[in-house]
Amino acid sequence: MVLSWTKSTKGEVDFVFCVGDDRSDEEMFRMVDSVAYSPHMPAEVFACTVGAKPSKAPFYLDDPVEVISMLRSLAARKVK
Repeated sequence: MVLSWTKSTKGEVDFVFCVGDDRSDEEMFRMVDSVAYSPHMPAEVFACTVGAKPSKAPFYLDDPVEVISMLRSLAARKVK
């Protein structure tokens, strides 16, 4: 739903970053996993949970401080 809205209002999406720290976020991770390899998804998808624990997210960040650090790193990258 969010991806459809973004595409319709902002145009093509080339990067998707999903992060969550709760069991309720697992549904988001399942959905992202199902569209990540779809031919209709031209975006690079990065999904991570906060804290090392069993999750559908393929990656994890240790804590909220590491999430902020990741977001700062992403924001600092130059757009090609």
